[in-house]
Parts: sequence; structure tokens; C-alpha cells
Amino acid sequence: MRWIRQPSETKRLGAQDVRELVVDYGFGKWPHGQQRQPQGQGQQAYTETRQPRSLLKTHQKVSMPESRMPRILTFGYNQAMNKMHRYAVNLTWTGNTGTGTSSYRGYSRSFEISAGTRKPAIPGSSDPAFRGDPERWNPEELLVASISACHKLWYLHLCAMAGIVVTTYADSAEGEMEEAADGSGRFVRVVLRPRITIAAGSDAAKARALHADAHKMCFIANSVNFHVEHEPEIAQS
Repeated sequence: MRWIRQPSETKRLGAQDVRELVVDYGFGKWPHGQQRQPQGQGQQAYTETRQPRSLLKTHQKVSMPESRMPRILTFGYNQAMNKMHRYAVNLTWTGNTGTGTSSYRGYSRSFEISAGTRKPAIPGSSDPAFRGDPERWNPEELLVASISACHKLWYLHLCAMAGIVVTTYADSAEGEMEEAADGSGRFVRVVLRPRITIAAGSDAAKARALHADAHKMCFIANSVNFHVEHEPEIAQS
């Protein structure tokens, strides 16, 4: 991502431009990954990388003679592309049986999750192992479902971009949580087992390989501190 600043406006170019760009600042041309050495007063070395994701970690500046400074000032993928997304949900405990939490066994673990008026509420409880209702979603299941859903969404996107036609997708995901002696616990891994059907003529090897790319892009998988594994099955119609 580059920012090109002109006296009256700021233009933004996409990540594809960064990948394909051959830089010309009037000092000569050089391809991605090579460094332009300083030549003359007011110039500094400049390096451009081929991988846009690596720019997330740095903000690189381009220095040049003052006569050209208004034309191109800085570029940084992190500043140009980083966006903050916010997600708001409401949780209401519905398990007060009349005496509140007067005793460990005296209340229900039931709750409802909502997010506005256009979405159906999600009935929740704790795991039945912790006195929960087995007919309601528990937080552990919702976590596994979030990882599975996020992976699926990224996978279908990447397949569409790669020319692979997916006709069916079903995942049997499973998470493992370790409970400690003091009652606390943590997930140690989640295994996704998607069963996918692709159209005749689609590249089965590529379809399988794209699971690794989907994992790298998945927002939820990137946010957890345990292993997320994949055991895909690919069938061709």
C-alpha cells in the first residue's frame, strides 16, 4: 500500500499495485526488493518489498530532494490498510429461579445472546458437565463454531478467487479443553474436518492447499493461543 500525496489530494493504491509496482522516482527504475542507494544531498536509501503483509510491521519513509517531496511522501501498509471492526452483543442471564445465586445448585445457567433486532437470539447455557442445559449452546461450542465458520468463509473466498468451484462444504469440528485441578481450564486444540465437493475440472490439489491459506487469514484462528488443525476431505463431482 502506498500513499501518494499531491498538493490538493491524497490517493490510495491497492495491495496489488504494491506487488506489481516498479518504482520510478526520477532517479531511475529498480524492481521490488532491491535498494536504491543514496545519490546526492537529500536522498536516502529506499527498499521496497514484494510481500505486502510484511509491511504490516513497519512504516517506511521515502526521502528525496525537496523539489520532489510533495509528490510522494510516505507509504505504509499498516497505516493505509489497518481497520478497526467492532462487534457488540448483548447477553442476558435468564436463569434466576427465584432466589438468585443463593446456592450453587439453586440457579440455572441459562442465558440468551442477542445482537440487535434483526437476528434471532441464541439460547445459551454452560456445558452439561457444569450443570448446564444440553439443549442450549455453551460457550465452548460457540468458540469451536466461530473458528469453523471463519475458516469456511475464508476458504470459499480463496477458492472463488483461485477459480475453484466449491459445490458443498460441511465441517465436523471438534475442540479439546483441559480442565485444571482448581476448576479453571483452557483449550489445547481445535480440529476442523471439512468435507468439500468441488466441480469437475477444479484443481483438487490446489483446493486442499488453500486450507493453509484460509487458516492464515482467519480472524478467529489468528486470535487464539492454541493449535487449529485441519483434516480436509476433497471430493470431485
